[in-house]
Amino acid sequence: MRLISLLFVAGCFIYLTDAEDVVCTKKMKKVVTINEGDSFSFKTQAGAMYEAGTKCTVKYKKNKSCPAIRFSCSEFDLINKNTKCKKGDKMVVIADGEKKKFCQGSSPDVTTTSKTMKVVFKANKKIQGSGALCTAECSSDETTLPSTSSSPSTTPASTPVTNPTGTTGPSTQCSSERYDFGEVLRLSNLFYEAQRSGKLPDNNRVPWRGDSSLGDVGNNGEDLTGGYHDAGDYVKFGLPMASAMTVLAYGGISYEDAYKDAGQYAALQDAVKWGTDYLIKAHVSPNKFYCQVGNGIIDHDYPGRPETMTVNRPAYILKPSKPGSDCAGESAASLASAAVLFKDTDQAYSATLIQHAKELFSFADTYRGKYSSSISDAFEFYESSSYEDELIWAAAWLYKATGDNTYLTKAENMYSSRSQTWTSWAFDWDDKLPGAQLLLFELTGKQEYKSDVESFCDYAMGIQKSPKGQTHLAQWGSNRYASNFAFICIGAAHAGINTDTYTEYADQQIGYMLGDSGRSFVIGFGQNFPKQPHHKAAACESLPAQCTWETFGDTTKDNPHQLNGALVGGPLAANDVYKDDRTDYIMAEVTLDYNAGFQSAVAGLKALACNSSSSSSPSPSPTPIPSPVPVPSPAPAPAPAPAPAPAPTSSGTCLKDKIFYDHGEVTAYGTNPTGGHCGFKELPSEKAKQYFVAISSQDPDGWKDGLYCGSCVRLRYTDGKELIGYIHDSCPSCPKYHWDLSDYMYLDLTSEQSVGIKDISDAEIVECPDEIVSGNMKIKIKEGSNPWWAAYQVLNTKNPINGMSMSIDGGSTWLEMVGPEDPAPSGFWFMKPGGFILNADNGMENYKIRVESDTGDIIVDMIGVIDGGETDAGTNNAGGEDCGGSAPSPSPSPAPAPVPVPAPVPAPVPVPAPVPAPGPSPSTTTIAPGPSTQCSSERYDFGEVLRLSNLFYEAQRSGKLPDNNRIPWRGDSSLGDVGNNGEDLTGGYHDAGDYVKFGLPMASAMTVLAYGGISYEDAYKNAGQYAELQDAVKWGTDYLIKAHVSPNEFYCQVGNGDIDHEYPGRPETMTVSRPAYILNPSNPGSDCAGESAASLASAAVLFKDTDQAYSATLIEHAKELFSFADTNRGTYSSSISDAAKFYNSQSYQDELIWAAAWLYKATGDNTYLTKAENMYAARSQTWTPWAFDWDDKLPGAQLLLFELTGKQEYKSDVESFCDYAMGIQKSPKGQTHLAQWGSNRYASNFAFICIGAAHAGIKTDTYTDYADKQIGYMLGDSGRSFVIGFGQNFPKQPHHKAAACESLPAQCTWETFEDTTKDNPHQLNGALVGGPLAANDVYKDDRTDYIMAEVTLDYNAGFQSAVAGLKALACNSSSG
Repeated sequence: MRLISLLFVAGCFIYLTDAEDVVCTKKMKKVVTINEGDSFSFKTQAGAMYEAGTKCTVKYKKNKSCPAIRFSCSEFDLINKNTKCKKGDKMVVIADGEKKKFCQGSSPDVTTTSKTMKVVFKANKKIQGSGALCTAECSSDETTLPSTSSSPSTTPASTPVTNPTGTTGPSTQCSSERYDFGEVLRLSNLFYEAQRSGKLPDNNRVPWRGDSSLGDVGNNGEDLTGGYHDAGDYVKFGLPMASAMTVLAYGGISYEDAYKDAGQYAALQDAVKWGTDYLIKAHVSPNKFYCQVGNGIIDHDYPGRPETMTVNRPAYILKPSKPGSDCAGESAASLASAAVLFKDTDQAYSATLIQHAKELFSFADTYRGKYSSSISDAFEFYESSSYEDELIWAAAWLYKATGDNTYLTKAENMYSSRSQTWTSWAFDWDDKLPGAQLLLFELTGKQEYKSDVESFCDYAMGIQKSPKGQTHLAQWGSNRYASNFAFICIGAAHAGINTDTYTEYADQQIGYMLGDSGRSFVIGFGQNFPKQPHHKAAACESLPAQCTWETFGDTTKDNPHQLNGALVGGPLAANDVYKDDRTDYIMAEVTLDYNAGFQSAVAGLKALACNSSSSSSPSPSPTPIPSPVPVPSPAPAPAPAPAPAPAPTSSGTCLKDKIFYDHGEVTAYGTNPTGGHCGFKELPSEKAKQYFVAISSQDPDGWKDGLYCGSCVRLRYTDGKELIGYIHDSCPSCPKYHWDLSDYMYLDLTSEQSVGIKDISDAEIVECPDEIVSGNMKIKIKEGSNPWWAAYQVLNTKNPINGMSMSIDGGSTWLEMVGPEDPAPSGFWFMKPGGFILNADNGMENYKIRVESDTGDIIVDMIGVIDGGETDAGTNNAGGEDCGGSAPSPSPSPAPAPVPVPAPVPAPVPVPAPVPAPGPSPSTTTIAPGPSTQCSSERYDFGEVLRLSNLFYEAQRSGKLPDNNRIPWRGDSSLGDVGNNGEDLTGGYHDAGDYVKFGLPMASAMTVLAYGGISYEDAYKNAGQYAELQDAVKWGTDYLIKAHVSPNEFYCQVGNGDIDHEYPGRPETMTVSRPAYILNPSNPGSDCAGESAASLASAAVLFKDTDQAYSATLIEHAKELFSFADTNRGTYSSSISDAAKFYNSQSYQDELIWAAAWLYKATGDNTYLTKAENMYAARSQTWTPWAFDWDDKLPGAQLLLFELTGKQEYKSDVESFCDYAMGIQKSPKGQTHLAQWGSNRYASNFAFICIGAAHAGIKTDTYTDYADKQIGYMLGDSGRSFVIGFGQNFPKQPHHKAAACESLPAQCTWETFEDTTKDNPHQLNGALVGGPLAANDVYKDDRTDYIMAEVTLDYNAGFQSAVAGLKALACNSSSG
């Protein structure tokens, strides 16, 4: 038994740590650590009844020895009015960022592998009950949160206060960027703003930072305010600060266009200027320079925020008697590089910088010595090893800034006579030699410097790497060293030195930090970024909170402020292990110099990815190319006349991840609802004007730059009374959990006689009731808008808006509308995407706006841009009971077509000059993701994966494409496909990256797709993808019906593999010979005909409820094809020699069994079941199949027969197959690796069969877990996505001729196909690539690799159906 430790605070809250069993008292908070083997009880009370008014909170922390925490109750009786847990007593379990409520009629059983689980028991003040007896235990069952039908209310747990500026800005990502480098630059610039010392500007974007160290002065009272805090402390160390500014400026000079493409050039200049302004202040006379303010020892003893710091901060000066050539020289380099950075934007400032740089360099060069010998405190923290490198570096920068050859001569002479002739150990704040070598090569082009740069980068590439690829030089700041290597080497690549090799190396190092390692090391970016950097300011709650070493050391809580953009130190060893713990001052350290090289390397990668660069180099720089504007090509025809938008469909789980706070407070601010930060001119009802609410803008989970504008919040007072109010404003002075109400609402809620501040029990975003919002949603166009610039506002919404998108091509392609933050106007506005003009002259007067919310999307047809106009959506986004609000409001009947209604004409507003629309761009624009349909227990957004995979099949279509074709770069193809007697064989699917229509794998893919749709119909419908699935299957089965030209004749192939593989171009312009290959009694093909029969029969089941006539047609052809296949037996590849080269069949028995089973399911005719079972009993293959794929259907037939009969024989065979699959060798990251060709295909097919087994009740947990791991590997668990268009680092170069061929009039040859320096011009959304060749997780994104980068119809079929199965189980929906 472990000891119990108690801490009593103010006589009411009890915090216990390291205890075991819990017995709730009236107000209790407790932390319990669970180790392997632990099992602790949780009781809601000691006696027979729990006490009214009890609130008991227990946080369970999982020790590393424990795989998972499970919390379940054997007795559970809480008093509540209903099972929705809206009022009365409840238990709340928070795990994996989700909140589940349990009350009357439900009982928790929750398992999580996360570090913590929080359990809250809350009892009403008026009633007592018999309570609950529960157990918290370490569990080996690592399943995630089960979906609980009795807990409809799912809301996020409250999170630490974060920086609102962390909201992701508009993406500036070029098609070949693996990560959004522009967003990384934005965040990193924000990190420097969080490090500012001194008087902050009015445009300070870090709300938890304020003015600090305003008393910093020199020994003679000189003003030394400003500059930067060095790291997580507040000393202003001059050498690393100046070094960071130089490296930042270097990156801005070299990659100016990349910064400008990202919209971050001005922010970079601000970051550099904040440092150089301070360096100018510190340079108080030609030969005197303050190199440090603050004492490291004193500073490190202070635990609080900088704004309230009062410790002694001495200033340390350099002068002739106390030299510091390194600090003064680096400061000269910093000022000179900044002069170059500002030369085109502020010539006066540039001249000032040069003057100070010259004087500082003269001082440093004349009075030589190390600064750390003159400043003893600096010696303790940043001891310098030499000053030669800084003098060379400074002289080179002065030459670049002035053009004065004296400085270049000085730099080269010092370089040739330097004492350090070996390759530098690193490039960092202490050693500038690698940077000087690169700069000198850029300035002179001399081979000497080039060779030295090569030596440094080649040395860097040879340093030991961690298993996931980090160059690990040292334990302290390992990411810093890796990113600095990347910065020098991307600079070398930019200068023409080993460009491909060094770019790849830099990309790998930066990629490691952004997500390739399986996590992000940059706060605010990517997945699983650090929450606890070693940073006193970020770890200190805002006033009036007191910050001590005790609060700093309490690592059970993440930092209350998010230090966006900071790069943490990283792993101590070359083992990829990182501990997110602010007390670890090595791994969790953040500093000015860590970010400088990293940020500049990211800019370099963006420049090369986007073909933009700025600095001159010995080799010609590439001409800057603007990032393509995502406008579909060709320009779409005007949309048809607007029609009423359809009512939104429910996503199945209403209001995901919206606010629920289990505490808070309210006050009031008046009776006048006019104005408000949301920018609404008028509130939607009299009740809204009576009960209006301002939400805290200090709460990033709440305000979200205005995303909750127009939403409703239900507030519950401590006596249980509830009222719903309308959010129309923000409260800048209100802390998180504080709500500012109208006087009416405050007095009605609290029953007080006057306004004050009162506690509330909880606050929850809910659907607006009809008395607050009724009628249809509207879209308002902002006054002053025009076809070139327009802003839109959504009015009269029942539920929160998640975002808006615009389509100018009738809904095929959707472009994000940025808002409601910069660059949108202040208030609840969303911006028209750039790059096109919304008027009739450009064919874009008719367009669509999609309003996205948890209850579904509403698409509104728009006509032109009418200044101040409003358009009625014809419906609203109500979700009904599941949203805790009203049922959907009916639309006016009949709803007229939406027509923009002009508002009163405002005073004239200056209209921006028209900007010419750019010409059509390559179709690399990703089709915008649809609304998320992700259930709470889905690890990935499976609905989005299904959407993308359906799009892949559309990209594979052959023949005459329909009017609703959603792939803009695909057109009609192979319209001359005919049989030997002229039969129409157009349609069907291209097999892979080529254009042959191979019948066996095509039919196999259709059967597996249909099987998934039949088994998991509800999952597809929840995802809004059922109709698209049916379209995908029907495109294939329509073709199979065409190919079945008579009862005993079937065309199994169109196109010749050898001929087709010689052609490099697009299918739309292909003119090669395409022979057709027929099966008949003299040329049998039982496998191809049998599989086609299975395909048609399974499709008949898929369509039986939606198109009975088509289903009957499918059955008729399936019967005839099965009879033909069964009567005239033989393998098709013996009859079609060309097929034998590409898809050689081993047997036909499996297809006949499979087809007979499907015919039984489609018809109910027992003849077919008897046939299937007899053939199964007499089959020659009695061993466990090697795989389930286009060639072997036996595992699928075994599963289907078990579903049809329930017989143990089939169940055992299915178990044998899945157990065999689970025993196959796995890669280090978990892929079941069966074979090199299509390794992902085999793994996903195993997953499909095993999730089907789980769905049928066979080892449900085990097989579900296995399938989840295999699909998870492909979606991101491996550190990358293998599905194009989904997740992080997805492939850009699939082996696919059509996607690799630019649109007309471009010519496509094998030379263009093999030019892998360019990614495919068209994005093949949804395609699953083949995957690693070996069980080593190595994937090369190279279209010429026809094994790893292959895509095919059958690769996606099992994968897509497995994803549907996982979604069905996660959302508790199934159909088959």
